[in-house]
Amino acid sequence: MQFMVLLFIIICPVWCSEEVAALILARGGSKAVRLKNLQTVGGVSLLRRAINIALKAGLTDVTVSTDHPAIALEALKSGASLFHRSRITATDSAPSIWGAAEFLYAKPHIKVLVLIQATSPFIQASYVRNAVNKLNYPKPYDCVFSVTRSYKLRWQYVNSDCVSAINFKVGARPRRQDWNGELVETGAFYISRRILIENGSFQNNNAVCRLPPKRVVVGGGSPTFLQRRRAALQRWLTLVARHPVLAHDADLRIFLCESTARLDKPKHDEFILAGSQEDIPRNMSTEDMQAAFLCEQEQLRLIQLGLGRIFKICEKVESRSEAERGDIRELGATLSALSTPVAADSPRWLHVKESLRAAAQLATEMGEARGGAEEAEWAEEGAGGRVQVALEALAAFRELCARLSRGLHAERAAAAHAPRAPHSPHSPAAHALRMRHGYALRAALEEATVGRAYALGALESLPELFRAHGSVSARAAELWAALHAALCRPERTERTERSERTERSDTNTLW
Repeated sequence: MQFMVLLFIIICPVWCSEEVAALILARGGSKAVRLKNLQTVGGVSLLRRAINIALKAGLTDVTVSTDHPAIALEALKSGASLFHRSRITATDSAPSIWGAAEFLYAKPHIKVLVLIQATSPFIQASYVRNAVNKLNYPKPYDCVFSVTRSYKLRWQYVNSDCVSAINFKVGARPRRQDWNGELVETGAFYISRRILIENGSFQNNNAVCRLPPKRVVVGGGSPTFLQRRRAALQRWLTLVARHPVLAHDADLRIFLCESTARLDKPKHDEFILAGSQEDIPRNMSTEDMQAAFLCEQEQLRLIQLGLGRIFKICEKVESRSEAERGDIRELGATLSALSTPVAADSPRWLHVKESLRAAAQLATEMGEARGGAEEAEWAEEGAGGRVQVALEALAAFRELCARLSRGLHAERAAAAHAPRAPHSPHSPAAHALRMRHGYALRAALEEATVGRAYALGALESLPELFRAHGSVSARAAELWAALHAALCRPERTERTERSERTERSDTNTLW
């Protein structure tokens, strides 16, 4: 027991010896994003996330300084205290140090202030907890703040035409593994002693930085996040493997499925995308190919916009379905709590609670269930997966068109302004330029054929996609009907319904 107490004192000196308070500055007058502190990430407001982080970090005194009633209500609902922020410290030009100093002036017992930014939603409670502990260990510091390590090579303008290196020597560019990089302040949190803030600053030279752990994955590495990344990688491999030219590449086939380098002819024609083998007429002139390229570019752009809009709508429908499943689960938990029997229940009460128990069980089962067909729709071979692959193929074609257009314009401009350029259209240089342009346009038209094949497959899969979403809505409607039946007639068991069906069939036979 003595060892445990000693260990606690060594690890947590700040918490035991000083008054520590967490402060979240959240004014209501933000201009770029109105009431940005109330915007939600993953269904939780930024303000509530910051409050939850402070509470999970073990900070018991958590205060929100605000001048807006909606923000104040959200703070109270999230378990934080309120501090009325004055107009002077809530203006656009007021720095954060003013709001912190105003709070400390009203709280003379606070010795250490933990300022948490609500607009940094990916802070973890362990970061704040370890940073507070680091304020006194291994030696006393005046402040601790969050940084990230950057290995970017930075440049700056020395005049209107030239730039010079800032953090490295041009003649000896460092490799990433040969230097420690730079520490860049993130602004996620600041932990400062009172005397420092009263002097008008959150930091001084007696400071220590808190770095996040290496290999932090945005999304937390959750199964859903990993599944989406895996699906995106699979779509990328599909686009490469189905390409009419790349699909015949020996190196690609060895990477995907072959065990030998001897490939006399393609052995996996199922990789070739159907509809992408249409031949471009060889006798098309450059002007005809240019016109066809512009027409294909515009048509595929419109198809991409339409499919993108449909995909966004389906995503919204999916999110609403997921939210409805969450509501059904919460409904089941509420009905289950209401169905708890007590000794004073009369027969009528027992009858009602039996109804509630049956409905709660039904809602819980339906809320937890997620149809396999629904998930399969967004797999690679499902309707939703085909739409996603088509969108990525069309986005790649659009990027190719932009690069091709820039390249053609640049070559024409360079040819027009080249010194001593032969102006004759029959010169070797002009002929070579026409040949390059013709080859580039022909390649672009072939890529347009690939994009059109993907788009056609996506459009043909829309009925299947809409049917899947309709079945989800139908299941939700059936659930509410089943809940109604369970609450009205809890005594109707499967045996009762089976006997009633038998009686109805006997009656029909008699008639």
